[in-house]
Amino acid sequence: MQPAVSGYDDCSNRRTSGGTAPALVTAEAGMFERQLLTGMTFPAYQPRLLSDEGVIALTAKRAREIVGLALVERATTDGAELLSLFTPEGHRNRGVGTALMQAAADTCRRAGASAVTATFADDLPSAPAFRRVLMKSDWEPPVLENHIAEAPANRILELPAMSTTIIERIKTRLPPHLLVRWGETSAAQRDALRHRAASSSAIPDQLNPFLHPEAFDDEGAVLLIDGSIRGWLLCHRIDADKVRFTLGWVEPPFAGLGAYALLVRQAILWHLEDMNFSPRAHGSWTVAPEHPAMVRFLKRRLGPALTRLAEVHSARLPI
Repeated sequence: MQPAVSGYDDCSNRRTSGGTAPALVTAEAGMFERQLLTGMTFPAYQPRLLSDEGVIALTAKRAREIVGLALVERATTDGAELLSLFTPEGHRNRGVGTALMQAAADTCRRAGASAVTATFADDLPSAPAFRRVLMKSDWEPPVLENHIAEAPANRILELPAMSTTIIERIKTRLPPHLLVRWGETSAAQRDALRHRAASSSAIPDQLNPFLHPEAFDDEGAVLLIDGSIRGWLLCHRIDADKVRFTLGWVEPPFAGLGAYALLVRQAILWHLEDMNFSPRAHGSWTVAPEHPAMVRFLKRRLGPALTRLAEVHSARLPI
């Protein structure tokens, strides 16, 4: 019989389930216990788990055996985020995930949060099971947030869309132009772009470099025409081998001439040069569904080189 969450004890801060099986108990893990839990969350969150850096670790136990972990961003009045949820094989489909979700919601509610959110990629093996847990726990239906893609840098340059013939054809279509890194643009050029972005709705807020300075470094490629910034593909380094291309946009008159492909090729070339053309060099993209032209470019032009193409969804539970 699958256990069901049946009650909450305000004194013990624990939730238990009835039935003939050993009771399922959820509780917050202490710092000593956290040392045993690193294998139950993503590597990116392991340092935060061990340092108690702004996260709550909720465990599920049966007969003192840890059978699940939920990692939750510490709640504020604006809300809280479920960072990860894990149940080992052999304990799945037994109500553990649902119990942890309820415990997370209760914890966040007591901390004053008005909602809990979670994001997940649909290509992960656990995604279907996570969707079922969301539905059982009365979360709002997931919505598409982003498309994500990854590819080895050298494979991108081997694509037909990046061939010398195609790139030279694009260059002849464009007015006289120059490709530089963002860090090589002048203060006057950036100020002029900032003024255009503030006075016009042509540049989407999501892709405005001045609204998202945390999303990129001085890497990436910028298109200069007549000395003005007319397009960009900006990125930030994730690790020694990989950069993520986060902000990409080209003014409409030049976008239709293929300028975005020019920016992609140049940004990838610089990335490879920075890594001495190592085969480990990778690039990744994050593209919102509000930009269908860029989504099409990922799927159609870069598709054959991609080692990953997935959708990232978000879900929300009002509490």
